[in-house]
Formats: sequence, structure tokens, C-alpha cells
Amino acid sequence: MRSVVFYCAYTNKWYRAPDMQEKRHWLWYGSCVINNRLYVAGGECEKINGAVRFAEVYYPEQNRRNFISETSITMGLFFGFVHDGTWFLNGLGSNHNIVCEAYSPETNTWSPVTDGMVTGLSNKLCISLNGQLYALDSRDRLKLTVYDRETDSW
Repeated sequence: MRSVVFYCAYTNKWYRAPDMQEKRHWLWYGSCVINNRLYVAGGECEKINGAVRFAEVYYPEQNRRNFISETSITMGLFFGFVHDGTWFLNGLGSNHNIVCEAYSPETNTWSPVTDGMVTGLSNKLCISLNGQLYALDSRDRLKLTVYDRETDSW
């Protein structure tokens, strides 16, 4: 997949964005919106056998795409979420271990994350709301937890 379409709730219409810089396939890529910009990272590419580290951003106001810094870890992505303006990606690393990275749009940098916020996140869906990070664990009968920064735990 290289083509991108997006929905605008304001106009109630779908639009076509410029193609991604690189084609991606499978479900191993992540995407998010931060500050009205669409970010995409990871996935697999026809040119490369396996997961990729490249990432890019779409600027709707200029209708253009640019590469951003590559992830520092190659991973097959499970899920991602945005919290406090930072994009977190969680996935399976090359040694089949769970890994997480955080992207800061302000500095265009990725950094590994190993704190309690991400260590207990396997099989959980996350959402950030009013400065709190919530996780829903579907294996535990839909148990909802909230991350506590002071204790670094869920």
C-alpha cells in the first residue's frame, strides 16, 4: 500500500493525500495524528525482506510528505498510542522480545522506553484522555486500568 485517503469530519468527505514515500504492506506499521500531522512508521517493504525502520509525516496544510528520523529498533508493531504529544509504538523486536519506542515530533527523535508504563502493555489498547493514560485489557474481562506516574505502575 502506498496510497492514502483520509476523512475530514468538518466537510464530511474523504480526500486523497499524496502517496507515502515508501510502500508498506502487512499490518506491521503504525500511524497516528499529532498536531494535525499524520505520522506513519514501520511495516514491511517490498524492497526489504522483513520489518523496516523508516517513518514519515504528512503535512496537510502543504499537502506534502517528508521522511522523519528512523526508529532505533526494528520491530513488528502490535499497537501504538499518543500520550502527552509523544507517539509510543509497542511491538515484537528481532529477538522476539516486546519492545517500545517513543517519538517526539518536537525533536524528531525516537527513544527506547522501558519504564512501567509500557512493560505491562501487551494485549492492551490504550487511550490518552485529559492527561491520563488508560488501558483496556481484553484478556481480563475488559478490565480498565490507569497509569500512575508517581508509582510507575498500572
